[in-house]
Amino acid sequence: MTITTGLIGFVIMILFYLFISELYLKRYLKIKPPRRVLFYEGRSKLFVVIEVILMVLFIISSYYLARNYHLSHNIRTLPMFIFFLLVFFNRGMEEWKVRKSERGYLHEWLGSIMFFNMILFIFIGEYLSK
Repeated sequence: MTITTGLIGFVIMILFYLFISELYLKRYLKIKPPRRVLFYEGRSKLFVVIEVILMVLFIISSYYLARNYHLSHNIRTLPMFIFFLLVFFNRGMEEWKVRKSERGYLHEWLGSIMFFNMILFIFIGEYLSK
């Protein structure tokens, strides 16, 4: 996969995500996206611990893969996409458990699905380029 193909694919996925998130979820269904950060007051300690563990694993795996120069650049960026996939899914599960009626978890899970599609795009591009 060339760099141009990768960039065009990512731009298309981001535009598709923004279209669904902004137009459909926010304007049509009137679902507000939740605004949560790692140490937001009132977050469940279990979900904060899970997110901290994910961050530590992300740092360790990024350091390990950055030192392996025989791997392609696309494979070395995978920990970032996997990290965001799991963080969005974790936050969606927290929203679903705590505030199910507000349906803010749909925004988080949509982000998780977008990162899953990006991971698939990277793997398909790596497979087809060989």
